[in-house]
Amino acid sequence: MKFSQKNLILSFVFAVVLSTSAFAKLPVRRASQNGEDINAIHWNLLSVSQPQVLSGAGKKASITRQIVCLNQDVENTQFAPDITLSGTCHSGFYVHIFQIKSTSLQPVTVTIGQLVNFQPDDGSVSGTPNYGVLTCDSDANTLELCINDTNPDDVPDITFTEAKNKTNVSFVIPSFPDFPAGTGNQGQGMTIFVVVEQAPGIPVLIPKIGIR
Repeated sequence: MKFSQKNLILSFVFAVVLSTSAFAKLPVRRASQNGEDINAIHWNLLSVSQPQVLSGAGKKASITRQIVCLNQDVENTQFAPDITLSGTCHSGFYVHIFQIKSTSLQPVTVTIGQLVNFQPDDGSVSGTPNYGVLTCDSDANTLELCINDTNPDDVPDITFTEAKNKTNVSFVIPSFPDFPAGTGNQGQGMTIFVVVEQAPGIPVLIPKIGIR
């Protein structure tokens, strides 16, 4: 099979674009963007969970999770709360946070499913990504899971993909650096997040998570 010079050039360009897309750094969100300890009652919808050990494809990972109201609008803190909607974010915007630790020497794929109205946005235009890694950046927020390392170069290149139906996404984590432990509930480990928009009200759909 012969390739023309034009086809070879196009193939090379495609390969470069694909490589850049696959290994680009994930968008970064800072913990202080979600709130501070003094107003946690408004944003900390579901605090840090007990670690859950997951396994798949011969790998294991310990995962801790938390749910934050993007708009700092926990229903019960509203001026006139609807008690029937206790445990929800008034606007329907939820930040689902996952902190992951693993000793696997192979890349670990973390799949988050059962997402509602998820449209990937890397923040390049909006300035507010709805997926990526979550870093600690302020002593004023010690109640939220985050990566206790503000140097972006310390975070490995994580591949992000989404299903065509947008109901599940995957993060392929190539390695797990030994990040230092954070303060309070900041925890320790790789911390990723996704933002979903549900219609305000109930039921609240909690994303499923698995590894392979």
